Amino acid sequence: MKSKKILFYRDYQGFTGGHLKVFNYFEHVKHSNNFNSKIYFSKNSNYILNNSTSINSEDLELNWEPELADVLFVAGLDWSVVPFDIDKPVINLIQHVRHADPNDFRYNFLRRPAIRICVSQAVADAIISTGIVNGKTFVIKNGVDPLDFPEKNVYKDNQVLIAGYKKPELAAQIAQELNKLGIKNHLLIKMHERFDYLSLVARSAITIFLPCESEGFYLPALEGMGLGTLVICPDCIGNNEFCFHMQNCIVPIYSLEGIISSCCEAMEMLSTNYSEKIRTNGELQFKAHSLKEERARFIEILNSIDIG
Repeated sequence: MKSKKILFYRDYQGFTGGHLKVFNYFEHVKHSNNFNSKIYFSKNSNYILNNSTSINSEDLELNWEPELADVLFVAGLDWSVVPFDIDKPVINLIQHVRHADPNDFRYNFLRRPAIRICVSQAVADAIISTGIVNGKTFVIKNGVDPLDFPEKNVYKDNQVLIAGYKKPELAAQIAQELNKLGIKNHLLIKMHERFDYLSLVARSAITIFLPCESEGFYLPALEGMGLGTLVICPDCIGNNEFCFHMQNCIVPIYSLEGIISSCCEAMEMLSTNYSEKIRTNGELQFKAHSLKEERARFIEILNSIDIG
């Protein structure tokens, strides 16, 4: 019988990739022989059960009582609700290089004792370089579950998708320039329901992804590879472990001119075998990031925790 409880905390104001990965880890715990997972949503959370995750009413904690848990799991700003005098092991999922920025609010959280899981080597290198990390640091590359994906579309009814919800102004400029060139495109600057969004990517011959200038992993580009679109994605630090220019995607200079140039190049490639080679390599890269492997690595770490 599972007797040890891991308590998660989320302040949920709408679906993001960061929330998705926390929910993945919540599900990983259920595959452990020793732990059960519970989650508390802040009073201000805008969360509806049975949306894009498998969290149900039995998983919920109605009160935030970290002292009653055996282990805490936090990410991002969740540290703000963890008492400084808590005498419990803390697992800290770190999804962005910004945690290493002294001007970022998350920076000082690195001083608090925790087992830290970084979603990429770039994130681990960034936080370790601060010299203030308190506790062990592990790297578990983000895994993706293809079971919640729509079927890949062989026929692409959309030429170019611009996934620009993180960069709406640049996305609008790209759409305008592509319109001038007669290239049909779909401009996406607001978050869609996850399945609807993935379906748009699957239907697009080319997808331009616009991350922030720095990311911890940037999962959308990897998802695009798995959905069979030709991925255009600028370097954002956290994607350089799986985005390889002209091998499995196109990595343009992060500017309007650079992205338009790369899009025109991609359009010319669509009718060639080279385009198919890039997409095939992208799918192989996608398959190398298994959610099953992520789960196995995490459970290894869970089993090594000394609860006392």
